[in-house]
Amino acid sequence: AVVSTQSTGWGAMRSINIRKLYLGYSNKDFIDHFNLTTKNWFIRYLFKRTKGWGKWTSMVYTYLFIILWHGVLPGYWLAFFFEIPVIAAEKQFIVFLRHYAGTYGTWSWPAQRFCDV
Repeated sequence: AVVSTQSTGWGAMRSINIRKLYLGYSNKDFIDHFNLTTKNWFIRYLFKRTKGWGKWTSMVYTYLFIILWHGVLPGYWLAFFFEIPVIAAEKQFIVFLRHYAGTYGTWSWPAQRFCDV
């Protein structure tokens, strides 16, 4: 019988910030707090090294590599393709809400937190 002296660790949980992931108010919160180690690797070794080509070009190359990393199934392509427009639309919606809140009075704390994304 093989006896292991090592205990099972929970090191994989360091890649997810569970509290901020589940209590986040936006899609960006979800992306920022999920799969942290892999995301940091992609930022460090792909995005920053191609940043001299321009921000959008670097972002496209990074996303293409991430898509190929996950596989060539169409669901991955669609998920990553819609990620950027969804976050951009979310930012525009927040700008609209901030304008609306400033024009028509004060908001409660949760609404202010939502607008401060």
